[in-house]
Amino acid sequence: MANLVDAALKTVFLASLLIAGAAEAQSEEPMSGSGSSVEAPAPEETAPPSADPDKPLLYGVIYGQRGWIAYIEDPTTRTVAPYRVGDTLGGKTVEAIEEERVVLKGPEGTLEIRLSDEKPGAPESPR
Repeated sequence: MANLVDAALKTVFLASLLIAGAAEAQSEEPMSGSGSSVEAPAPEETAPPSADPDKPLLYGVIYGQRGWIAYIEDPTTRTVAPYRVGDTLGGKTVEAIEEERVVLKGPEGTLEIRLSDEKPGAPESPR
């Protein structure tokens, strides 16, 4: 029961972040980062998906006048925040943001996170 409440609260919180982010994406005020999108490497060039608990989680992506914004949960702080191309997260740089995925690049190589990645505490989606 507590997991359902936690999941519901997180969903409401994330929805409010996406709404606020949509408004911010339409504004003229720049956020940190470059705000531009670059072509992402082909999927075969990225690291394979893993069940790593230290992997950032992608919760949403929006596009506005100033480009793409991705809502990513930092695995260290467990907080969700907006990121643009060029921003850093846990020692990795956001290299590309697309509709369904974000590509992060760090010293260990390239990491792809997807909206479809499983999220702890979330109900299972029908396949």
